[in-house]
Amino acid sequence: MRLETGLGPVAILPETRKRQRKAALLVVGSLVCVFVLVAAVGAWLEGFIGSNDACIRSFVRLGGVEREPDRAIVDIAMTQGRDPLSMWGATLAANDTTVAELRPLADGARDGSLAFEDADGDGRTSAGDRFVVSPLPEGRYELRLAYADCGANAQTWTVG
Repeated sequence: MRLETGLGPVAILPETRKRQRKAALLVVGSLVCVFVLVAAVGAWLEGFIGSNDACIRSFVRLGGVEREPDRAIVDIAMTQGRDPLSMWGATLAANDTTVAELRPLADGARDGSLAFEDADGDGRTSAGDRFVVSPLPEGRYELRLAYADCGANAQTWTVG
């Protein structure tokens, strides 16, 4: 027995191919959009954490500024990882001009009015290590702490 529909197989085939092409284009287009979105998010995140995995692992939070009449003290309040001081550097700016730079950090390191003290003497970053700025004339100060080529952590304060 044969069923007659009036349409041969050739008449159905072009319409089916059109639907398949549309579906394939939709899938490919969706995959391209997802790929572009993932790449954009990755590039955006790299701006925050750097391209080096060490940037994610190494983190130091500077504490508040303890001000005395002739100096300011900025403690390291918290660390993630205990990295060698030699991987860190610090820059002091007064009124938006760099006035001192310690690269690498080391216990007793000093440049101009900026000094660093390794509180426990272990040669690694740890809570309680501190920066001392002295003398301290009037002005706006910013202390920037950076690990290798990663972004910086900063603390600012004003005197006067």
